[in-house]
Amino acid sequence: MQRSSEEGLGRFQDKHVKCVRDIFDDKKERSINYLRRETGSISATLGSLPS
Repeated sequence: MQRSSEEGLGRFQDKHVKCVRDIFDDKKERSINYLRRETGSISATLGSLPS
């Protein structure tokens, strides 16, 4: 009884960790794209300013 519940918990944790990792990777990907877009617009703004 005890062992089967531990196995179930382990399986749940694996699934949970994978889910969290996927969410984190997705967020990381999005924030990198967001930062890239922001820095692009900032440098475009700076480039258009008369120096």
